[in-house]
Amino acid sequence: MIQKINLKKKFKNISYDLVDGHINFSALVNKFISDLKNKSFVYIIVNIKLLNSGYVSVGSRFPLNPKNKKDLSNYIDYLENKYLVLENRYKVDLALNVTFGFIHVREEFYSKTKNILMSTDEVTKALENVDFRNEIPANLPLNTFYNSWGNIITWLESDVQKISNLIFDLGNNINRYLIVKYIDKLNSLIEVKSNNSNLKLEIILDKIINPLTNDFIRQIGDKFYHIKNNKVYFIFERLLLKSEYITKSKTASKFILNILTLDIETYLNKDNKMDLYCLSFYDGNKSHSFYITNYNSTKDLMSDVLSRLLSREYSQKTVYIHNSSDFDLMFILKYLINFKKVKVEPIIKDGKFINLKIKYGPSNSYYLNFKDSFLLLPVGLSKLTKQFKVSTLKSFFPHKYVTKNNLNYIGSVPSYNNFDNISLDDYNNYCLNFNNNWALKKEAIKYCEIDCIALYQVIESFSNLIYKQFKVNVSSVSTLPSLAFKIFRTNYLSKNFKLPILIGKTYSDISQAYYGGHVDMYIPSNPKGENVYHYDVNSLYPFSMKEYIYPTNIKAYFRGDITKMETYKELFSKYLSVLKVKVTAPQNITHPILPYKLENTTIYPTGRWIGWYYGEELKNAIKYGYQFEILEGYLFEGSDVFSNYVDVMYLLKEKSSPDSPMYTISKLLMNSLYGRFGMSPNIMRHEVINNSKVAKFISKIGLNSISEQLVLGGKTIIAYRENFPQIPKINVSIASAITANARVIMSNFKNKEDFTLYYSDTDSYFLNKPLPENLVHSKKLGMFKLEKVLSKFIALGPKTYGGVDINGKEFTKIKGLKSLITVSQLERLLNKDNNLNVEQEKWFNLVKDSTIAVKISSYNLKSTNAKRDLIFKGKTLVATKNKMITK
Repeated sequence: MIQKINLKKKFKNISYDLVDGHINFSALVNKFISDLKNKSFVYIIVNIKLLNSGYVSVGSRFPLNPKNKKDLSNYIDYLENKYLVLENRYKVDLALNVTFGFIHVREEFYSKTKNILMSTDEVTKALENVDFRNEIPANLPLNTFYNSWGNIITWLESDVQKISNLIFDLGNNINRYLIVKYIDKLNSLIEVKSNNSNLKLEIILDKIINPLTNDFIRQIGDKFYHIKNNKVYFIFERLLLKSEYITKSKTASKFILNILTLDIETYLNKDNKMDLYCLSFYDGNKSHSFYITNYNSTKDLMSDVLSRLLSREYSQKTVYIHNSSDFDLMFILKYLINFKKVKVEPIIKDGKFINLKIKYGPSNSYYLNFKDSFLLLPVGLSKLTKQFKVSTLKSFFPHKYVTKNNLNYIGSVPSYNNFDNISLDDYNNYCLNFNNNWALKKEAIKYCEIDCIALYQVIESFSNLIYKQFKVNVSSVSTLPSLAFKIFRTNYLSKNFKLPILIGKTYSDISQAYYGGHVDMYIPSNPKGENVYHYDVNSLYPFSMKEYIYPTNIKAYFRGDITKMETYKELFSKYLSVLKVKVTAPQNITHPILPYKLENTTIYPTGRWIGWYYGEELKNAIKYGYQFEILEGYLFEGSDVFSNYVDVMYLLKEKSSPDSPMYTISKLLMNSLYGRFGMSPNIMRHEVINNSKVAKFISKIGLNSISEQLVLGGKTIIAYRENFPQIPKINVSIASAITANARVIMSNFKNKEDFTLYYSDTDSYFLNKPLPENLVHSKKLGMFKLEKVLSKFIALGPKTYGGVDINGKEFTKIKGLKSLITVSQLERLLNKDNNLNVEQEKWFNLVKDSTIAVKISSYNLKSTNAKRDLIFKGKTLVATKNKMITK
């Protein structure tokens, strides 16, 4: 049986002052043995007193036989090696004193502890490269040898002692003392008190995990510091967030449709800039139109528009303009904010106007909200009118025909090439309505008013359907993700279910684990005679949301490798996690599956690096040969958050015909919820200030807070960071988990030996053979749908590919390019010497000038190695290979 030792009663010290700060462990150990009266077995630890840092321990307790020369030699070598680590850390600190703390033990205990010391456990491995000593508060020695902490030891009771004249406080202008209560042989309670006021400064609980190895836990508040060999090698913090939560929202008590719709028409002037020439708005009963030839200037036209809009009659209405953030508002914004006696409150995100509130009237008691309906229904108006089956369909108009000089033109219908998105048959039928009496002004106003009425009817239908199904008013939100989020909170979030709002360091850490979909080109073309099978997953993100549980209540934060900690292994297996890890990717993996952000580009490399990831994605990666060392992380409870929401939306979609409004609504809502959880909390505030007051405003909030200034006439829009902003309802752990789970799903066929993978997108594969039939279904959630069978496939890189299907139909998809490119043109670009310059029209918003400039821009198309390295055979691109990261 191992001898039990009572450290508090049998602990002894022999100290030696150092003259020049130099430590000679050989001389010191031999001097200690010489001074030791009882030469029996000892259990020993060395503490060094430093000038500025107090006492530090050199290694852990060591079993020593003073009569054994080999033991002495091993101990001297042990001390020298352990002190090397300390010397690097305290190289500017002078050593003043060395203390040998020891206890006499039996031979049986000596032999047992020596065997333990010679073995290497998980903790010892973890200690090699980890020390979080700078993160532990209270500035106390990292050991449990309390008698060595102070010069005056007073026993107050049999198990309570007072330790004063603390060695580590001397010279630091700190005046403290300690009350140490020995609860039992493994647990001690330390109260840190002020000598000046007797105030309790800190309460600390030390729990010895292994008395043989000097491994113990120091608890301060909700943090647990795991300490061994004078190092903090693991930190565990219980997180009881006192923050706000995402909670259930109330349904609307009644349906509200309080809207106007507005549209403008522009022409391209001689400077290739757009000028406004017609504006209409519709209030549900009557259209109001304004045409430039009736006014001396655009300013006069807008003055008339705003005089009619900003009335008591229209107060509290929402003005919807389709695609206003990218188009219409550019022309009218300057006039809106400079109109007499108005106060403007903009909400702008990612350069888009989410809401523009205009206050006016007596004491600014009236208001209008200007919103972009495209942010709610991201589909073209022509398509929306058909999907929602409204009575007013979008009409045709020859936009290219209009110039400054023909605004009052009357005559024959302009030629076919002046119209967009119209078939020749439709054009001919349109011409039958006129007999050389086509009037541009009349038709422009008519076209503009039809757009307003059509948009009004679409929003009316949309709002009715949303309220009927979910009891939510569309006008209470501004974007589709916000609408999905509100529907989720009102209808599918339990009253007792709370999702914490993650901000600060927690958000900053976990947001680094939020990656998008995996898009990569592996093989640029298929061999002649071998087909390529293009599959898409039916609603990948909704399927991911339905199939998995998600992080909810945050339980803990930790530093260190939790998998090496027996104390927490059960917790780690029980909870979901987001982890910062050192990654070692397998060198022989064909298609890597873990993302890494390299210069703002997400790549999937091999090699070694450090990154944040959702824990379930790491577990999946282990199956493919990835290895990890955990550095820190968060633990969460897991709950079924979304299955009910997805089930309802999917059922609505299945019950609806593809050309019905509810089919469109359910599809949009099903795919728009997840991103709302990942929204950044760092939202800029925007203020509209009179130019004369800008300097005073900047002085008030600080120049460093200013992000941007935009001068529009007599007013300036200032974007700035608020010191105490309102916290948005977000939880990035959910968003990162959804996209990670989707990547896990898509990883299943990334490295199948019997399949050749040419290309993969977020939710698609391009393979050399059909998938098993049990995985394929044209509609079922999460199943694969066969989109095309291609006889020819060509790809130059991510989002740049095309092909010819087995029926001879050709297609190309090139992100950022509006012009049509043929498959043959793509194929020629597989030659490394070839590139293709495509000229295309590009619009530039000139908000300051209330216009949009149209310029011809050159788009250079060629194979790209931004995400994978290119492999050429001769001059022909034949394959790609993984990028290598070494961090």
